[in-house]
Amino acid sequence: VVFQENIVPKETLSEEALDLAVQSQTKLPPKTAPTRGQLGKSLFDQLLAQDGTRGLIAEGESKVSAIKTVSFERDSIPVMVTSIRYYTPR
Repeated sequence: VVFQENIVPKETLSEEALDLAVQSQTKLPPKTAPTRGQLGKSLFDQLLAQDGTRGLIAEGESKVSAIKTVSFERDSIPVMVTSIRYYTPR
């Protein structure tokens, strides 16, 4: 029987909280933008320029990191039921 994780829905951010998150990672332009949409686009462009890979998974330096063990709490509703049959070739 296969179960999915019991995930507690995360709280969605308000528009003001999203604006604050973007502004904390960028610099406001020296001139006032004509519209809010153009201001948002210029700030978003700054965020893209900060990330050299633009979402592409690229080779980088290797880092040693510890393995973190987490608990798994299953949802009460099964997703799938299956049988596993072991095969030994003759």
